[in-house]
Amino acid sequence: MEVQTAVSVGLLSLISIRYLLLTALLFNVLHSQNITTADKSKTIAETLDKWYNPDSALWETTSWWNAANGITALCNYHRFSKDTTFDKRIYHTFAYADPNDFLNYYFDDQGWWAIAWLDAYDVFNDIRFLKKSADIFSDMVKGWDKKCKGGIYWRKDFKYKNAISNELFIAVASRLHLSGIESVFNDRTAFEWAQSAASWFIKSGMINSDYLVNDGLDHCRNNNGITWTYNQGVIMGAFTYLFKATNDSLYLNTAVKIANAAIATLVDNRGILKEPNEPNCNADQVQFKGIFIRNLAILDEIKNDLNYKLFIKNNANSIWQKARDIESGQIGLMWSGPFDTGDAARQISALDVYNALLSQSTD
Repeated sequence: MEVQTAVSVGLLSLISIRYLLLTALLFNVLHSQNITTADKSKTIAETLDKWYNPDSALWETTSWWNAANGITALCNYHRFSKDTTFDKRIYHTFAYADPNDFLNYYFDDQGWWAIAWLDAYDVFNDIRFLKKSADIFSDMVKGWDKKCKGGIYWRKDFKYKNAISNELFIAVASRLHLSGIESVFNDRTAFEWAQSAASWFIKSGMINSDYLVNDGLDHCRNNNGITWTYNQGVIMGAFTYLFKATNDSLYLNTAVKIANAAIATLVDNRGILKEPNEPNCNADQVQFKGIFIRNLAILDEIKNDLNYKLFIKNNANSIWQKARDIESGQIGLMWSGPFDTGDAARQISALDVYNALLSQSTD
């Protein structure tokens, strides 16, 4: 009798344990399904913050231009979530990150920082951010010359004219104009520079016959370089801003053609965004996809296109379900999975995507 009782008690205990485990599992499943986009965005931002180093005023595990995109991501996170948790990072970086006033050897690096401080100005309405962007742009115009009939160089060795530097140049000039700055930079206003640079870019040949942007020019002709996702994204955003300034449909139509071409071709078999060389991306290239999605959302503010919205949502869902390391909260390179490793650049890229998704909710 005592043996039977012991067996019965043991069986009941085992059933109880299994019941508790199943209950906990069911709770976790239901709870995970109820996590909002805002919750996911904050989780990604909190994980990114673990890499922030107050001493350098930058993020560990990533480099200089990536950090500018980190500032943009935090500005957009504030804008769309209304969460001010990370505002201190933006101001701290502005004050302490660079004694050289965010100028360096690379014109594209300078463009990223000019964009970052324009984003900060849009969020905080602090004139210091706008002035800093204008000061950076004043240096960027020094990269323009008549070789290849115009355009700015990639670096200050003045040897290579590429897509990203000129795309950023158009974006910064357009946004400075939209912010109300009418100063003359060298011999033109920001608006005049934006129009001149956009006209040159369209005629340069860097937009290929498939409406994808190659990397740059070789002997003033398209070099057939890799069609990186961020090269598609930045010009989409730049032309969208210039359309706002001019109402010229040429810019908007070109942005749409590039967006549609990228969404159709720069994806994996699940329709999720990927780099042409993925998974063999270097420390710069792991940043690119978030920049594309960020600028697709900027274009969608004008187009209000269901396909763009679904593309953003599908990529965000895939990031959360397939590319995230649950234990650390870090996001990997391949948005269709599996998780490879985490760093600040990958995390910033993912935050860009969730900011884009948040912007839809805000709209």
